[in-house]
Amino acid sequence: MTTTTTTTMTRLSLAKNTRSASSGRRFLTRELGTKVNAASIDSSSSSSSDTKSKSDTKSKSGPAGFSTARTELALFKCPICEDELLNHETLVKCKNDHSFDLSKERTVNLLMKKKIKAMVGDSREQVVLRERVLSAGAFEFLEDGLFERVQEAFWAKVGRAEADDCDDCDDRRSNEEGGDVEVDDEAEDVVGVVVGARKKKLLRKRRLREDARAKRSATEKKRISFVVMDVGCADGYWLGKLANRFSACERISAFLSMNDNASVDFVFIGLDASKDAIKIAAKRTTTMMNNNSNNSNKEYDDTEDYDKRRSASVQFSFAVADANELPILNNKVDVSLSIFAPRNGKEIERTLTKEKHVGKLIIITPSERHLEELRSQEAREQGVVCLKIEKNKADRIERQLLETASLRLASPETLSEREHVFTQSDAVKSILLMGASASHQTPESLLALETYWDNKVTKTLTFSFETREFVR
Repeated sequence: MTTTTTTTMTRLSLAKNTRSASSGRRFLTRELGTKVNAASIDSSSSSSSDTKSKSDTKSKSGPAGFSTARTELALFKCPICEDELLNHETLVKCKNDHSFDLSKERTVNLLMKKKIKAMVGDSREQVVLRERVLSAGAFEFLEDGLFERVQEAFWAKVGRAEADDCDDCDDRRSNEEGGDVEVDDEAEDVVGVVVGARKKKLLRKRRLREDARAKRSATEKKRISFVVMDVGCADGYWLGKLANRFSACERISAFLSMNDNASVDFVFIGLDASKDAIKIAAKRTTTMMNNNSNNSNKEYDDTEDYDKRRSASVQFSFAVADANELPILNNKVDVSLSIFAPRNGKEIERTLTKEKHVGKLIIITPSERHLEELRSQEAREQGVVCLKIEKNKADRIERQLLETASLRLASPETLSEREHVFTQSDAVKSILLMGASASHQTPESLLALETYWDNKVTKTLTFSFETREFVR
């Protein structure tokens, strides 16, 4: 079963001048960088109202920003001996003294020398192109569905943490803390019947639980750590979006308000084979955190709500790494993302937590219709080069994950589509150059693309993706 989102048509355009390295960094102008207003949306009335309602919902989601935010390495393992890496001032080091230098952005390169030449990450130009396209909102229609799936895992973990106060856990903790409690030999139950030895033992355990619970509630802080890992994170766009959505989530604020002793730590881990991508990701999220922190302080200053928000924090960790040998400790990740990137199912399964309803892998891949206008017969005849999308690619991925990693499909796939209007060929050229088709381009093919798009009557480009969710 496939759920398909409403297809809408959005007008986006780019200025020219993408032919040089310097102009390539400025290829996206304000036309694409700003939000699309109502006048630029060419869609049915139902689609327009749906878009407006989503926009209204976001605007009422509350101010963003957690009280503490930092960029540090967390949950990483040494690629040599596989022991945990610990943070030091200028490096990370394991107990066997294998050390790796930290960059000024607090990122680390964990690719082994023998693999550095073999690993081919995106070029800086591709990373910059992708960053600008994503930041402009061209792929924003995927954000709601992604956040909903990740949020499900978060609340499942919150429920799991609250269940830690169950009777079995209390028995264990009470025996450690309280020792024996005297129960009268003639103890009676609630109906006044004299109880036997077994019932007296149960009464003793119940009193131990109540005492231990009261003692903990007065002194202990219940910490919930939620870890999201993006394999092939590129510029860190999706991790940043998730952090913003969580920090603006009113339900989390309500949870912290009702649980004085609860605190939530969000840990976002980004891995990519491109050094340029990791550097840009770290800078991007640092800027985002600083902006959110300033907005949060202004909005919550000297208020009770701000004090509640102080019980939540967000941390980003970025590293240059090989997707086939993830430098992450076992069973530490709650949600793993693979968005437009290759993946190793066995490695991802190793890093996923074993908690029920929490550890999941979310994969987003292009469908057969993605950029179909650039693969039409007319485009091919004019010399446009755009890689074909493998038929039934999502089904092949599902079979591979089941065979190699024992990961099974958890929910029906979701097909999300959006049609953007690009009035200028340079916009389309930039989108083509930021992806896998970039390495197949020649000056002739790019000129053919420009001619084809400029002469095209209907200047719409289809963005189409399939989202699937896998669990152990």
